[in-house]
Amino acid sequence: NLHDEGRPKRLGFTDSEGNLAPADNDRVAALLGEHARTHPGSSGTIELVVLNGCGSLDLGRKCRSRGVPVVVCWETDVQDEAAYLFVRGFFRSLAESRDFEDAFRAGTAAVRSKTRLVLEGARTRTVPFFELTAPGPEPAKPLPSGSFAAGVPVLMTA
Repeated sequence: NLHDEGRPKRLGFTDSEGNLAPADNDRVAALLGEHARTHPGSSGTIELVVLNGCGSLDLGRKCRSRGVPVVVCWETDVQDEAAYLFVRGFFRSLAESRDFEDAFRAGTAAVRSKTRLVLEGARTRTVPFFELTAPGPEPAKPLPSGSFAAGVPVLMTA
């Protein structure tokens, strides 16, 4: 989440001196697209790009428009733990099934499967730790359900 002079958070890389430098989404998408399996005249092998970071939808759309067959990204900000749970569930499923939609469902299920106890008076109840919804202005504050907003993952396919 690189902040760049008032612009929204975005992907950043380190330059040759180790300084954070903003990524140019068009250039990154073009590079990935050149190596995509579907790119005309390319012997590319990329069939999936996973952008497991906040607000990566714009880059995801650009990758799809450049020929990357399948892109997984986040429409919104994402809680770090939710991103970890999602990608772990996604790739575990993908290793078994090689089906991107099944893997996406497994990733979202992994996020939803974490639970927490909520105290209500003298009783406790178990609620999902995360809901797949956009974090509000106070992401550390629970939603009315007692869960926390994880973010909204997106699967883009041809």
